[in-house]
Amino acid sequence: MRELVSVIVPVYNVELYLKFCVESIIMQTYENLEIILVDDGSKDGSPHICDAFLNKDKRVRVIHQQNQGLSAARNAGIEVARGKYFTFVDSDDYIRKDMIERLVNLVERKKVDIACCEYEEVFFHKKIPVNYERGSNLVYRNRVDELKELFGTKRISIVVAWGKVYKAELWKDIRFPIGKLHEDEATTYKIISKAKKIVHSDRKMYYYFQRSDSIMGSDFNEKKLELLDELKKQISFFEQENLRSVLPDATFNYLRRIAMSYAYYKECRGKKSKLEEIKKRYTHEYKEMRSYIDKLDCRRQIILKIFLFDINVGRIVVKIKKKFKQIKMLKVK
Repeated sequence: MRELVSVIVPVYNVELYLKFCVESIIMQTYENLEIILVDDGSKDGSPHICDAFLNKDKRVRVIHQQNQGLSAARNAGIEVARGKYFTFVDSDDYIRKDMIERLVNLVERKKVDIACCEYEEVFFHKKIPVNYERGSNLVYRNRVDELKELFGTKRISIVVAWGKVYKAELWKDIRFPIGKLHEDEATTYKIISKAKKIVHSDRKMYYYFQRSDSIMGSDFNEKKLELLDELKKQISFFEQENLRSVLPDATFNYLRRIAMSYAYYKECRGKKSKLEEIKKRYTHEYKEMRSYIDKLDCRRQIILKIFLFDINVGRIVVKIKKKFKQIKMLKVK
């Protein structure tokens, strides 16, 4: 029998999407699964749907807990998981029927610690496409190159926890931060730093469901500024782990996000005192991290200098991104 794979699904108020999600997991061509549904205090019919699947398929396990957030739900699943491999699926998304089998095959045959696939954005749940392509392009990276890619391109398929099969041992002493936004960004880099080899397939096997409210995003608030503190922790982490070649990329990401936070905050008519605080933080950090900035390519150095000259430049970028999302949403209606 093939190795057990633990599929961890955090569940919260997703009764309209949950059945579609779990059925896509149950129908996987890779059958040796334990499907862990973690109901995080849902107020709708989600708990009943979870229990119905418990009776329908013996591979399903259900945890009901008080609402603590996405991180706590994922952590609860990790604590009870028994598989040699882990994968995460968000409860309003779904996966192609051969995703787990293909990714497990990559881990085992290519002797890697993490296997990743690409995703497709979907705006309405639809029949899962059958894709008979014979091959796919594979990209292999060590942990340093993967971290550079994480901070360099900001590709969502690298940042997020889903769309991957991991060796379970990578999660031995790592958990998602409870009560924090951007839990993937606060965790993924730690997992990558423990991996010796990662492989990426360009097959789109994860279907990332976009609701109208998630497309437009929520209003900016002070809690989102917590991410800046986490990004600063990343820089300290790489120093401690002697991953100094990653520091310029992590520094650029950190400073860029400070400028973008200022832009979002101003678009939402934030308090002047908070805006001044962010401005001062950018200027201070730019000076403190100059040694890392000097190692960046010219394009990135120019970007940071422009922001240093006038941090308001980020507002233009924010407006363009917002307009692009609006146009994208209109096209699919």
